[in-house]
Amino acid sequence: MRKQPQTNSALVSLLSVGAGLAAFGAASWAQAEDGAEPRGSEAAARRVVRQALPYLAQQTGAWIEEKKCTSCHQVPHALWAMNAARAAGNETDGRLAEWNRWAVDFVLRGTGDADGNAERARVRGDEIYQMLLAGGRSDYSEGRADERLLKLLLLGQQPDGLWHGQGQLPDQNRSKSRDA
Repeated sequence: MRKQPQTNSALVSLLSVGAGLAAFGAASWAQAEDGAEPRGSEAAARRVVRQALPYLAQQTGAWIEEKKCTSCHQVPHALWAMNAARAAGNETDGRLAEWNRWAVDFVLRGTGDADGNAERARVRGDEIYQMLLAGGRSDYSEGRADERLLKLLLLGQQPDGLWHGQGQLPDQNRSKSRDA
């Protein structure tokens, strides 16, 4: 019998909360416990976001400290959610600007931004596009992050217009020729 891989429920929760905050979809149907807020109201959505932000910040900070990586989706999705919440006028963790700068720098360093290495840009494509979606690059003071990330994303694009599928497992158990 094949052993099933263990999942870290905190990380799964982090991703779930991040995606939910970014889309605000689930939050829009929230209802206050006392029933004072109408179902689907803006006030109910804002309450859910305010309640989720401290947990999301705690998990993001812990991931960055312990893992020291963006993990293709953990940090970018959390930053996306927190940056969307900040843009909507919510108070966010004071470390958000620091995390935005750290994550952009991590991706740029990992792709060899300065040397234009197409292979590294291809392999790190998931991180590149996710950081473009995450927002918060205005917190990055080391030059025009948007332009640098976009240049890297295009550098990793294949001549036929596709990008290779990525993942943490070697070839994600698929042939090297399979693309995303």
